[in-house]
Amino acid sequence: MRSAALLADLPTSSMYFTVCALISGLYFTFPVPWYPPYPCLMHMIPLFTLLYNSVPVQKIKTPNKAQKSNLLLQKAAGYSTIELPRKGAHLLKRKVVKMIRLIVGAKGAGKTKRLIEEANAAGLASKGSVICIEYGRKLSYELKPQVRLIDAKAYGVSDAYEFYGFACGVLAGNYDVTDLFIDSALKICGGDTASFAEFMFRIEKIIEERNINCLVTASAFADSLPAGLERFLENGER
Repeated sequence: MRSAALLADLPTSSMYFTVCALISGLYFTFPVPWYPPYPCLMHMIPLFTLLYNSVPVQKIKTPNKAQKSNLLLQKAAGYSTIELPRKGAHLLKRKVVKMIRLIVGAKGAGKTKRLIEEANAAGLASKGSVICIEYGRKLSYELKPQVRLIDAKAYGVSDAYEFYGFACGVLAGNYDVTDLFIDSALKICGGDTASFAEFMFRIEKIIEERNINCLVTASAFADSLPAGLERFLENGER
């Protein structure tokens, strides 16, 4: 199972935070007389089986001539179409996006404001789960109820390895995540740019496999970031 392989790769320091994140996603109430001493652990097993399920796609009927004329416009707008080779086939339509985007800059440059705007828009448009991870309760009154807000600081996350395990647990407990927003990611990683870069490279694989739109903010300048992170930056960032 892909979920088991993912968890097997986690170091011991990250596994604890993976379990914490899974527990944070459980919304069950357990009648004490009818369950074993650790009911939450028992219910984690089916959650792992949901990790990395098929990417959600939207099915539409095979278009007529008028609709076909619009496919080029859709493709230009960032959509790709796949037609199944059989009679009465459907078109699978999927938005093509840059999976991970990194916004950097000095404090007060508007990074968090941009994240809030995009998170609220995603919360209204998404048919799945939209998650925002922050460090310290700062966005409680800024985000709409459709966006699930998680405070990494409340779970004791203090470096990049712990944060990677925590992020894996969040995604494992929410198999239908469409958008992930991370505010102050460098701060969550303890301010270490090297380990922050490693976190970005490792989480990129999971984000791409799950087809998740991810936006990350960090208080840093582009020219001070480790090599390789420039591909996540939006055009024109400094």
